[in-house]
Amino acid sequence: MRLFVGFPPGGGADLATRIVAAGLSDVWRQQVIVENRPGAGSRIALDTVAHAPADGYGMLLAPGSPLVQPLLFSTLTFDPAADFAPVSLVRTYPNIIVVPNASPFNTLAEFIAHAKANPGKVSWASPGISSVPHLAGELFKHWAGIFQAGPKPCSDQRRFRDCDRSKPV
Repeated sequence: MRLFVGFPPGGGADLATRIVAAGLSDVWRQQVIVENRPGAGSRIALDTVAHAPADGYGMLLAPGSPLVQPLLFSTLTFDPAADFAPVSLVRTYPNIIVVPNASPFNTLAEFIAHAKANPGKVSWASPGISSVPHLAGELFKHWAGIFQAGPKPCSDQRRFRDCDRSKPV
């Protein structure tokens, strides 16, 4: 059995996939092997599973919904609604906004006011286009009325602190 994940080893999605794989291996008494297929906003993993033989030996752990793919990408080799069937919710996790301890912000309202008053001075990072943090950041900008350019994604899946933050919010 192969359990695919669209992110590289070492991140949160990989860790969750490995925990699930270990549990399934115990229950099924069969080795479940994690296969990382990172890149293209998880499209590589999604494409792999969509075109895999329908033999029951390949599954995908997808953080976020594959159903958003057609909204973000114009060319797909699969139909998320037709080619995938949800099996189980594995986990949920919060998205949070953090600032350095030394920042002048004590509330989210103060942060939003600062971002609006200082276009181009606030930045944020994302692990990649179409990732849950990326979409959550875009949604936050919309709700907050902050309509500047988004972040340069960490396309090579570097840690957040190592991302290129040169593109402002």
